[in-house]
Amino acid sequence: MSDGYLEWNENRQNHLKSLLDELINAGVESDENGLDSVKDGFKSLYLEKYEGLNFRHKYSTLTEYVRKQRDEDLDVLMTNLRIVMKRCDDEALIEKLLKLEDHLSLEISRIASYKQLEESRNTAIELKNGLDTVGSRISKADGDLNEIHENISKVTEDLEDIKSESSKNNIRLVTVLGMFSAIVLTFTGGMAFLSGSLSGIQDVDVLKLTFFILLCGFILYNLILLLLSVIERAVGFDLVTSNRGYKWMVIIMNAMMLAPMAMIALHWSRLLAFRKNPDFSRCDPANPCTPRRAPAPSPWVCASKA
Repeated sequence: MSDGYLEWNENRQNHLKSLLDELINAGVESDENGLDSVKDGFKSLYLEKYEGLNFRHKYSTLTEYVRKQRDEDLDVLMTNLRIVMKRCDDEALIEKLLKLEDHLSLEISRIASYKQLEESRNTAIELKNGLDTVGSRISKADGDLNEIHENISKVTEDLEDIKSESSKNNIRLVTVLGMFSAIVLTFTGGMAFLSGSLSGIQDVDVLKLTFFILLCGFILYNLILLLLSVIERAVGFDLVTSNRGYKWMVIIMNAMMLAPMAMIALHWSRLLAFRKNPDFSRCDPANPCTPRRAPAPSPWVCASKA
């Protein structure tokens, strides 16, 4: 096959595209003269030969042409092509046009199926994207729901803790009020008892009065400290008794009250021992008694008797 035929065939392919464009541009209600000119064009295209070789249209040419056209233009093309075939009286030309119609129909159907598949594919992709979006939203909603459940559980636990702490606070409040009431009653009762006891101070010995006041102070002081310690344990805070300086102050205060009481008790014990001794006698002021060790039962004898 010569290069001249290939060039001639390529020019004929371009001429076929021009004739198809004329069929589309003629419109649906085309006149006979316009379609007759297209019929003559097809006649010269298919029936003229080049060195005894006929023209054959290519599938690739028809495929490329059909892909570039709109659907409504392809409908006009096929309608006008059938009209041209009806007006032809040459069987050879009709045969060529029938093959052209068949090939165009196949390409149009194939491209329409391809477009439909593309649309279905795009629709499937959109649906998949939509499902992915819905799935992500559902996952996010599940996460939010789980977070809400966790927050509800946390709030419930906090409410239970608050309720428990409120009950404890009520118990502590009642305990503290009771302890303070006991402190007030103890202090006022002690003061009333002490004031009643001191009403006859002119008839009481000074040592006995001092011992009694120190004993009452010792009891009241330590009783108040005990009640304060109970209040601290009930409240749950270390207010005073945990302070090291406070502990030393308590020890010093108790020592300051116990030391005079011990001295007074020692004096009373010695005085009682003197009074129980049968050899004890009051000496003459001019001849004072002198203590000494002797085998006699009494450790004390007068100097005049010695």
